[in-house]
Amino acid sequence: MNDSTFSLPYAMKITQWENAKGLLRGLVKMQGSYYGSGKNQNTKFEELGTVVETLITYVEENALQE
Repeated sequence: MNDSTFSLPYAMKITQWENAKGLLRGLVKMQGSYYGSGKNQNTKFEELGTVVETLITYVEENALQE
């Protein structure tokens, strides 16, 4: 990328999207990092992880973050 193709708004949006993905994935890790009420807690952690990854994939496949 050179100066003629650099877009500050685009760079800012991409940075925010990467931050958002990190925060969402961090929430999943936090959900799975403490001991809850056994199987129910584990299921919640797995479901949240699936939903977060599905959302990220959907957004990127449809270029909604651009």
